[in-house]
Amino acid sequence: YSSPKTLSDVVKITAQRSNGQMLGYKVSPGKDKEQFSRLGFKNNDIVTAVNGIVLDDPGKAIELYRVMRSAQDASFTVLRDAGEINLVVGLGQ
Repeated sequence: YSSPKTLSDVVKITAQRSNGQMLGYKVSPGKDKEQFSRLGFKNNDIVTAVNGIVLDDPGKAIELYRVMRSAQDASFTVLRDAGEINLVVGLGQ
């Protein structure tokens, strides 16, 4: 995605906590619901890691940004329906 704005058209994120601890980010579709589904996400999935970076601290955003700038794909660890799944998305860079 060329900018954060185009990404926000596809996915909205909200920090998700349990007992005061950060679990990750809950995702829901943005304006482009079809693209959201094509990525493999479902409404209310909770992304707990991206490319091995555990999203348990908002401060990890810088590390995530650095890694994702040159990544060829993104591997998401997702909590869904009381289970954990992995989604892999090609970034086409």
